[in-house]
Amino acid sequence: MAEQSSVVYSTLTDEDEKSFETIFNKRGVTGLYEYSRRKLDSWLNVSLNIAVTGGSGKGKSSFINAILNLKVDDEGAAFTDVKETTLERKRYEHPANKNIVFWDLPGVGTKHFKQEDYLNKVKLNEYDFFILVSSERFSENDCWLAEEIRKMDKRFFFVRTKVDNDINAEKRSRKKNRRTPETILDLIRSDCKECLNNLGFPESHVFLVDNLSPYLFDFDRLSKQLIEDAPKRKRETLLFSIKGYACQVINEKKKHLEKRIPLISLGSAVVPISAAVPIPGLGLSVDFAVIISEITFYREQFGLTDDDIKDTAEFLGLREEELKEEFGIGTFLQKCTRKGIITLCLQAAYSANSAEISKYTIIPLLLGSIANGMISYRTTSYCLTTMLEDIYKVSVKISEKMSSDIVETPLD
Repeated sequence: MAEQSSVVYSTLTDEDEKSFETIFNKRGVTGLYEYSRRKLDSWLNVSLNIAVTGGSGKGKSSFINAILNLKVDDEGAAFTDVKETTLERKRYEHPANKNIVFWDLPGVGTKHFKQEDYLNKVKLNEYDFFILVSSERFSENDCWLAEEIRKMDKRFFFVRTKVDNDINAEKRSRKKNRRTPETILDLIRSDCKECLNNLGFPESHVFLVDNLSPYLFDFDRLSKQLIEDAPKRKRETLLFSIKGYACQVINEKKKHLEKRIPLISLGSAVVPISAAVPIPGLGLSVDFAVIISEITFYREQFGLTDDDIKDTAEFLGLREEELKEEFGIGTFLQKCTRKGIITLCLQAAYSANSAEISKYTIIPLLLGSIANGMISYRTTSYCLTTMLEDIYKVSVKISEKMSSDIVETPLD
């Protein structure tokens, strides 16, 4: 009996269908292949400049390292020290995408950077949006800068760092009747909002973070907000470049990754003979390398690379083997192998459901004259859709586990 699947398949957008038809009529299958590859990589070619500013010692450099997923001794990491280190603006490129740049700006209101010449010195008009960092109350200088940013009709976010210090201080200051971490966080957030409200910012976003533990507190919520508020044409660039463990970010990543599948499947259907790999027993070829590359991309996006798995196990206090067993990670890792992908291709060939993959797209018209083109398209689409769904489900389970573990952060 043919295998039935509950997986929902992605189809091409109307815009892509029109583009494919035009390109096919002008340049044939070669043009289709080249267009699909360019389209897939287009997010890497969009520049995004994010400014991080605040007073001396507030945690700007540490914040940049956290959001770039870097340790201070990693190549390309921001230098941190106990004394003032930011005397000029410094650029830090995202390790996975050099077109995303976080700029560490000097704080406003110092003897070197007074309000009257600050805007010109740090080239404020060059950034897409701004992150204002403080480790205590936000100052009048912070709010003056936010007002200048608002005049330019750009987005800004207030980030309160070092909240772990406030929580740990509770242990040192009280022997009994200690407040819970949730109570302390609520007090900090309320204090920040009251401070900003008094300075004229009633609707400001406030995010509480620990730069050394980006799993905790509001870091994921901040990631989600940054993605949502990014300029529309730059949203996917930030989404695919930034780490995010919250379910909202994971869901958004899945939506955008699904849009890639028809493009990759088309590329596999018209791939040059030299790049195609025969699938034993099917008499067809697919672009095996691009399937493996895309699955690797899924693992990177959902935090399931080998290094990510190791870090997650450590955070949850589990051995890697325990983590893999508890969340079924071993199952999809087996599918990620050459043997596993070939097995998926065989499943696709005999799946009645796979015939529906391209039923409502223009693909049959474009590939009807290409030997095995439609079969390769459906096979690739089935493999990637199945793998994306498996990896997504594991990622959601881990996210929910991590969220439940950090809701109750105990005070010893």
